[in-house]
Amino acid sequence: MALVYSFCFDLVKFFRWEWSVKFAMAALILHLNIPAEKMIGYYRGEVKTVRARATNGQTIQFPASALQKFILPDGIRGRFRIEFDENFKFIGLTPLSDTE
Repeated sequence: MALVYSFCFDLVKFFRWEWSVKFAMAALILHLNIPAEKMIGYYRGEVKTVRARATNGQTIQFPASALQKFILPDGIRGRFRIEFDENFKFIGLTPLSDTE
């Protein structure tokens, strides 16, 4: 009986490890609508972070510098996927089409 319990326990530990390895990176979806006037603060160095609410209701914070390549003359508008590691450290931001 102890051998069966030990095997099951080891199997559970393995699947937990396997899950943590496969799902170490998490992602959330954001709808951003930031006017150009607000992005001026970033260029002046006054704004270092952006706080936004994801579609699942979570409030997240990430570096404002991540938005630099997405700034248009009228600001930033659209859906984005933000990715972070298991320690919730920012990895990247990807624009999404309306169908994704």
